Amino acid sequence: MKRYLILLGPPGSGKDTQGKRLSERLGLPLVSTGEALRDEIARGTDLGNRFKELIEKGQLVPDEVMFEFISGLLSRIDLVNGFVFNGFPRTIEQAEYVNSYLLSSGISIEAILNLSVSDAEIVKRISGRRTCRSCGAVYNIYYMQPENDEICDKCGGELLQREDDKEEAVLRRISVYREETLPLIDYYMEKGILFDIPGNGTPDEVYYRLLEVVND
Repeated sequence: MKRYLILLGPPGSGKDTQGKRLSERLGLPLVSTGEALRDEIARGTDLGNRFKELIEKGQLVPDEVMFEFISGLLSRIDLVNGFVFNGFPRTIEQAEYVNSYLLSSGISIEAILNLSVSDAEIVKRISGRRTCRSCGAVYNIYYMQPENDEICDKCGGELLQREDDKEEAVLRRISVYREETLPLIDYYMEKGILFDIPGNGTPDEVYYRLLEVVND
């Protein structure tokens, strides 16, 4: 079945987790710009270093940079039989860009799945994250606690809080999201393709709410 879906939601709303589950359930490619950006940063490219600087400041990547990046990413993926987009678009300008890009292949977006989570919950989810320096394991001091706040249960490595996970950075990211991305909600709502999904609760609870929409 061809399904053309976009996951929206603030940072920490669970888009990565739910995007992977929907992709596997529906047999569709997952187009995750966040994952692709992190790979770019890890490889230390010029573009990756620019992304890292902007993210640590809690700022969005400028549209012209994202357009160049996303067009290269999409050109390497077969989108004709459906997809789950995660992390793009983030602004109305980006939405119009991706619409134009897809329409050139005769594709139109079927549904926008918007995960709604309160600011307080977002701060708790993100600022509580701790990542192992050695093996990359991820914990949360509120929801998935390690035995020791500073040591990885799996390998004994040092647990660190990423700069963009610190509360000040999270609050900046939320502010940027509210200013730049929330207008997308109205944009897609006017098109009649937006579905608002409560993002609170366990990952399984959110997943089944999403399935109620995509399987309808």
